[in-house]
Amino acid sequence: MPSRHPYAAALACAMVLAAAGCTTTATAVAPACDSGRNAALDERLYFGTQRPGGVVSDEEWHRFVDEVVVPALPDGFTTWPAQGAWRGTAGNTIREASHVLAVVRPAGAAGDAAVDSIIAAYKTRFAQEAVLRTTTPTCQ
Repeated sequence: MPSRHPYAAALACAMVLAAAGCTTTATAVAPACDSGRNAALDERLYFGTQRPGGVVSDEEWHRFVDEVVVPALPDGFTTWPAQGAWRGTAGNTIREASHVLAVVRPAGAAGDAAVDSIIAAYKTRFAQEAVLRTTTPTCQ
């Protein structure tokens, strides 16, 4: 019987990989779309806010979005606050406030590089072990 939550298996798999400290490079295959619609990728990035010595403040998050995300994704994106939990490399479960970023974009190296640059910048700026990334083929 098909799952009622098509993203659940992909998200669970991605969370296991992120929690295990693994990295993987995979190319999502864009779907065949109906006439008048274009193949695209729906990317979700999950940013934790715990860091050594405190948390990423709302002001710091907004500055990061303005300085890094807006230039990398000039065609648009959506963010929202969330609560999350994950297992760090030390084996402890970390519960924290988080931010989710969603972008629907054409498949291709330029979009991949833009998302990669956002992840790298966040990890560096806020001393993060990981940023969870899920990619789902879609039509727009």
